[in-house]
Amino acid sequence: MGIYLNTENGIEVIDKNSLGTYKRGLEGKVYNYNGNALKIYHPISGKIRMGEKTANLLTSLETKRLLIPNKLLYKKRKLFFKDKFVGYMTTPYIDNSIPFFQITHMSSDKLSSEIMLIYDDLKILSKNKILIKDYDHPDNIIYNGDIYFVDCGSFSISNSKNIEYHNFTQINNALYFQLITLQQSYKYNKNNIKEIFENNFEELTEEEIYILYKILIRIYYKNFKEILSSNNEQFKYRLLEIIAKFESINNYKLELIKSTLNKNNNLINDYEKSLIKKIYK
Repeated sequence: MGIYLNTENGIEVIDKNSLGTYKRGLEGKVYNYNGNALKIYHPISGKIRMGEKTANLLTSLETKRLLIPNKLLYKKRKLFFKDKFVGYMTTPYIDNSIPFFQITHMSSDKLSSEIMLIYDDLKILSKNKILIKDYDHPDNIIYNGDIYFVDCGSFSISNSKNIEYHNFTQINNALYFQLITLQQSYKYNKNNIKEIFENNFEELTEEEIYILYKILIRIYYKNFKEILSSNNEQFKYRLLEIIAKFESINNYKLELIKSTLNKNNNLINDYEKSLIKKIYK
């Protein structure tokens, strides 16, 4: 029989040869299976991954933005051996065809609504003792008009008293780094900068663009540390306050840059200030 999904209507056999292209990760391969994300574990993995008990618990929960298993995948074994848990399915399959930096154009009302949906999901998982992991990785947050967190392959059940604090901290860190800073990709991407400075961008050389990138990372990270100096609850509401105050994330970024230019500090030198002023008019 090979591999199959356990469904409410019985066994659904999966033909691996018909699955087509896939995305490869450390834990396994992810396929688009009839509009669902089907994750099949590698036979051997160097990373600790979600076990059957945790995955089975997640199938009983319902979330909207943190995608979790709704069906489990098994491999048929011979004789009297128990069938092997080899993966799971989540719904829907999220295509990341929209460049993530375009999320900065999302309206503040829409963005606030998305974050609240994410927080609601977190409360459900925390209440059921699910410890989230890897959501601070840039590949695990996808924007397609809505915001989704994908890949729950490292989730586990935990009896920690601080589970909600841990979960909210990881999500808030991920949201800030993806929404406010330029960290959606570990690699330098000048489109992230062009989205902020729409005017006079072509006046910069490639070297100046990269220098500007490093300046902005410095500014955003300093702001991030200042926000984190408060406790987790304050940080959560601070993010929503930022969204409510500014029409877009880009406007907030520009305000951070403007306030840095107007302050006497050692965060940026005179040359860096002149470089920003060159296009920020």
